[in-house]
Amino acid sequence: MTLRESIASDAVSVFLSADEFAETVVYIPRGGGSRTILAIVEREPPSLLDSLGNVIALSYMIYVANSQTTGISSSEVDTGGDVIRLKGRENENALKECSVVKVMNHDNGMVQLALR
Repeated sequence: MTLRESIASDAVSVFLSADEFAETVVYIPRGGGSRTILAIVEREPPSLLDSLGNVIALSYMIYVANSQTTGISSSEVDTGGDVIRLKGRENENALKECSVVKVMNHDNGMVQLALR
């Protein structure tokens, strides 16, 4: 197994384990359909600045597998169109829908998405 394959495998089996860090969210692409995936959810992340220097207050930052089957591929993300449905608070059952506003980072293993 190459290092690249090992990183992608570890992203799913270690970091995105529901027994460890991850929780279930629903990815709803702009084009329709949905899929339930595991994500690490960071609540109340720092704000971002847009290209004009305006502050964008974020609701969440999530980390998912960079995969169209077990997560979200960085190449399929439609910022401003895709939606993530997740728990507002960790121990709460009520779900919130948030728009994907920016792909913050991506590599072979994980994609980091900013949500509002």
